[in-house]
Amino acid sequence: MKIKFICYLLFLSVSFSFAQMSITTLQGSDPILDGDVFEFDTNIFEDAKLKFVLGNTSTTESIQIKIEVVSFTNTDGTNLQLCVQPLCFFSIQIGDTYPNSPITLGPGQDNGVNDYFVNTNPGDGVNYPMEYVLRFFTLNDNGDEVGDDITITYL
Repeated sequence: MKIKFICYLLFLSVSFSFAQMSITTLQGSDPILDGDVFEFDTNIFEDAKLKFVLGNTSTTESIQIKIEVVSFTNTDGTNLQLCVQPLCFFSIQIGDTYPNSPITLGPGQDNGVNDYFVNTNPGDGVNYPMEYVLRFFTLNDNGDEVGDDITITYL
């Protein structure tokens, strides 16, 4: 009985030991939550930027983060920027993940205040809104997804 109890405790500690990802609009500011929608009625570069900070809320474990392009509507993925420092991508594809190698954050670290997504595509004058769905997720050392992901929509 004692062995079963110890095994159960070990299972629980392993099951809940995954580090946690946080995303905020500015360092330590408003959290970005799963399902959030961000609307911009301009394609002027600075005014249309969705600035975000990737963070690790764990005090003991490092995490690895990637961003997946789930979908986009009324656009072909050009004339935008997805910057996850120090890399910027000027065109994205549905189903692709960015950056190529995951962002690794140590316990309590964040990626700084220079990450953003911005659409500067003026559109075709007819098909609106242009919509981008992005998913932020964490990986373990084997490259397997772990923990909760956060999916947002940028309009």
